[in-house]
Amino acid sequence: EPEPLKLLREASEEITVTLTCGDGSPSANKLVTVEVKSGKKRVVVSPPSALTDENGHAIFTITATTKTGDAKVQFKHQNLNDKVTVKVRKK
Repeated sequence: EPEPLKLLREASEEITVTLTCGDGSPSANKLVTVEVKSGKKRVVVSPPSALTDENGHAIFTITATTKTGDAKVQFKHQNLNDKVTVKVRKK
């Protein structure tokens, strides 16, 4: 489980999702989708989906709104998925 992401209100940060094959090599040109599972009023994620590059990386930007609290963001590729908790704080 990834470490929680801590953001101040209205701040944003890039998140890199990495896909690898069973042998550890990068998995390129695979579609990764993202969904805010809880706390939809606290964060916005863009783009809603991205293809992995030659290194197996897909990059997303998580932006906090003006609301504080926790949100859960899920990244998914086929039957693989992982969630990250985003903690939005005043300061």
